[in-house]
Amino acid sequence: MINILLLGSFSFILAKDLSFYHNLVENDVVSLADQAAACPKYVCKTPSISFSEDTCIYLDMPASTYYAQPCTESSLSCQSGPENNSTCKARPSIYSSGFPGEGCQTSADCAVEDYQGCVNSICQGAPENAACVYTWQCNPGLTCNTTTNTCTPQLKIGETGCTLLTDCVNNAACNITHNVGTCFELGSFEPHDFVSDCSLSNGVSGTSNLCSSWSCEVTNNAHFRCLDPVKSNQQLPVKCTATGSSGCASSKDEFSGIQVPGDCECGYNPEGDSYCALFPGDPQYQAFIKQSNKWFQSKGIFSCNTAARFHFLCMKTHWDSDNYNKYVYYNYLIEDYPLMQSSLSCVLDTMLEPYAEAKKSYNAGDDDSSDASHIKLLAAFALAFAAF
Repeated sequence: MINILLLGSFSFILAKDLSFYHNLVENDVVSLADQAAACPKYVCKTPSISFSEDTCIYLDMPASTYYAQPCTESSLSCQSGPENNSTCKARPSIYSSGFPGEGCQTSADCAVEDYQGCVNSICQGAPENAACVYTWQCNPGLTCNTTTNTCTPQLKIGETGCTLLTDCVNNAACNITHNVGTCFELGSFEPHDFVSDCSLSNGVSGTSNLCSSWSCEVTNNAHFRCLDPVKSNQQLPVKCTATGSSGCASSKDEFSGIQVPGDCECGYNPEGDSYCALFPGDPQYQAFIKQSNKWFQSKGIFSCNTAARFHFLCMKTHWDSDNYNKYVYYNYLIEDYPLMQSSLSCVLDTMLEPYAEAKKSYNAGDDDSSDASHIKLLAAFALAFAAF
């Protein structure tokens, strides 16, 4: 799965290298068939199945079936345990190692306690010219200069001298041409424009937050290029039956003129079916990109530490609840799309709790403003994005 910044993985193949493309598709068909045959089933706990009350997921290994039982207390969440079973445990605090600019309750909630800690419910960081080792130690608007090891102002759009995304203001990223890095606005590169970096998912294609489509490929001369977003070539959701050469193929790419293979994942459903992940041109993915652009264009993004510009907690702290709820809902909708298809509600509430909570807050809109609801939602996010 993919986190907060760019969700879903998809493949783009050069039209000039059709032999490689066909080999990749044939290999994918075999792997999809093997995967479909191996997918476990996910069902609700039945009276005939016996396990402890604090067990939320129980694996019947011989039957290759997971039994789900949602936690009954709102203060508990389903967390992984030994032997592929999971138990209900206390939710972790949503305020844990917060970066400068993120919300807090006490100074212990902040990653940087050397500079005032938590002030007015916001984590404070190192000021300009203060010593630093990592960028996350600096206050919003600053980055850690690795040459001087001091917090210095981020570069503005159009300014040169960057080497990393975090060197640029929070609505920009670094593009390096002829060894000179320049800060460009996020999403400002159109299809067919060249970019200096592309997060490859399979060695030939991937994502770039500089591309308006978020889609990029590596060319035959080792350069990276933005592409048009491609769509699923079948009506959604698409099962990964792999009975033909299509598999999880996309529509034809407007630039290369070929179809590209996508990803197939085992779903959390009673039948053990697999489903195709979404492509960037699919409506749900486009909705996520549109909502992301709203965050890029908001004032709130500049109140985040440069390394936390995409953190849920910083968004929650500095964005209105309606836009925030939409963002996290679309985030999980894209990330978990193949998993949630044909899933039972008990499985969604247990196996995909962050998505289930995000959907509830999204459907409730601005009316869902209670502290309890937001704590439960953010705690679920904390579990899923503990790496942040």
